[in-house]
Amino acid sequence: MGQLLECNINIKITIPKGILYYPCCWDDTIVPIRIFLNKVNQFHFADIHRIGLPALGEGHERGRRPTTTVFKDGEFCKGRRGNLIIRPWSVSKSKVCNLNINQETISFARTLSENVILIKNPGIYKEIWTNLHDGSKAEVFCHYNDGILTLSSLEKLSIFFYRGDSIGEGGSGQWWLGPKLFNYLLDKLLDGGLIITDGSNPDPMYKTVAWSPLWEYGNDFTYRNRHFKCLGKLDSSFRSSTYVWQVKMI
Repeated sequence: MGQLLECNINIKITIPKGILYYPCCWDDTIVPIRIFLNKVNQFHFADIHRIGLPALGEGHERGRRPTTTVFKDGEFCKGRRGNLIIRPWSVSKSKVCNLNINQETISFARTLSENVILIKNPGIYKEIWTNLHDGSKAEVFCHYNDGILTLSSLEKLSIFFYRGDSIGEGGSGQWWLGPKLFNYLLDKLLDGGLIITDGSNPDPMYKTVAWSPLWEYGNDFTYRNRHFKCLGKLDSSFRSSTYVWQVKMI
């Protein structure tokens, strides 16, 4: 069932309930969580280096960074509980579980990218958040794993959130807006879902394609019997312009 979302560009839209997925996210989790908390079923963040989640309020008040590192280079935190800087939410439960990735999944991922990164001891850190006002819950997952391998484990995406990635210098090195990966994630995106991106990592061999507005001009376009309506720019202080498209079947 759809939920009403008040966009920063003053347009009311309806999005399907599902998953928000953000590969190669690093510490950039506060903005997507703030906007879409209560609008999706789950948040899934993936990175092979580290992920930071919104800090607990007490630590932030003492002048610490607004995120808490939940894993870095395979070392997971021991879990946490307490009130978050995103009010009125609190971390009520957290846990870490190991991942076993079969060869079939790896082989398929390598058909989508030559740069699938296999790390030692992949795992998932999960938190359950509780709204202190109404008791509602939210699930937040942090995947210490390659972004493509993570995507292969997810279905029913409401939102694909992706920005700040690169080919080198700590980036994924994967063409997330190239034809193979882009078409794969489209197959998982629910009708009426959102693509939110700054246009990172289009394949240089496919720069003039139907979906090039994702990194060029922020225009509407049509591709694979879907209409991509640009709703405008995401209001944030991020280092590059981030635009929002709603994708509907036609």
